[in-house]
Amino acid sequence: MEKLRGFFGSSWRVVLMRFLGRLHAALPVAIVCCGVYEVLGWNALAAYFRGLLFVIPMAASYYLADRVPYMWQFLVGMVLLAGLSWLLLGHPGGLALAILLGLLRARNRMSEEPVISYMDKPTYFMLIFFAAAFFISAFNDLHLLQRLSLISGAVYFLICVLYRGVGRLENYLYLNRSMHGMPTGRIQRTAGGAVLLAVVIAAVLMLPLAFSASGDLHLDLPEGNVDRTDLEEIMDTGETVDSNSMGGDVLAQLSQDAPEYHIPKFLSYLFYAAVAVGLFVLLLDALYILFKNFRATYTDSRDVVQYLKDDPSGTDTRQRTEREKRPRLWDRSPNALVRRAYRKAVLRAAQEAPERWLTPEELEAWAGVENPRLHALYEKARYSGQECTNEEVKEARR
Repeated sequence: MEKLRGFFGSSWRVVLMRFLGRLHAALPVAIVCCGVYEVLGWNALAAYFRGLLFVIPMAASYYLADRVPYMWQFLVGMVLLAGLSWLLLGHPGGLALAILLGLLRARNRMSEEPVISYMDKPTYFMLIFFAAAFFISAFNDLHLLQRLSLISGAVYFLICVLYRGVGRLENYLYLNRSMHGMPTGRIQRTAGGAVLLAVVIAAVLMLPLAFSASGDLHLDLPEGNVDRTDLEEIMDTGETVDSNSMGGDVLAQLSQDAPEYHIPKFLSYLFYAAVAVGLFVLLLDALYILFKNFRATYTDSRDVVQYLKDDPSGTDTRQRTEREKRPRLWDRSPNALVRRAYRKAVLRAAQEAPERWLTPEELEAWAGVENPRLHALYEKARYSGQECTNEEVKEARR
């Protein structure tokens, strides 16, 4: 039981906040499913409740991105979740949502400092979405969507209140966890009771009104009537008029007589080819970064494992060290020639590839090379930063 609680959260407050975070993302999905199905004339109420089941892929993707260390494991898990989302929602939209969810999870996982995503954190700004759904339903006579948008908006508001209250309590207890003699239980009962009372009062005031709405509100957009009598008389008599006073139809008629310019086909093909190549290169680069950086951070047994990236402005970065281990193939500088001569001497004596972690002295002892002068030239060429002379190159090749 302790391991199970540690997997889902360190306390009941964290578990509750995570559940509220999953539910807050499922409510907009349910509203979208309801609206689409009602427009198509299908079972919109069933689509709404099936949209709420998206809370399962939301939770599973969070723990998948937070726990697995390798990219292939995450991809396999997201493929399974994509199929599950399609099955739960009953249409391909679940598959598209799961793919988008996987991309966002992977992006947050690869960031330098992963934070709580807006997918998992309810915000009051999302109430605008439910208000927009309400007005769309009023203009288009979508009665079920109108009722469910009111109910879902009220529930979402309660989720925000409860999430913020429990979050503040959790942050306070976490910041003061090392304080000796702190009355944790009393603080939980007092602050938690206050948050619960606020949620209950808000629910009593909002939910009855939301559930009692009939969904029959209808709104119409204002329609403008344009009198075209004067414009038609002017066109028939051929009188000159000011261009600023002419309507859009007259300008469109006049523009038909103007010569048209078409872009040559070969330029269009070149443009499309350049765009396609650019998009393909960006896709390959994104996939490379995705596979390379996915294992930068993950959680193992409640411990965060994070591989820090090198500072590109530093002088002792890992990438620069790797580049300096062997000179470029086209590098014909004296230092590169000395290093090649040293490498050939060691390989000729050992007749097999050495271990990469050996120092020059250990390498020479392992290969049986006894040439102090060659050792000194190699250290000068690789570590001193000074340029070797041509005479020293000849000396190293002897």
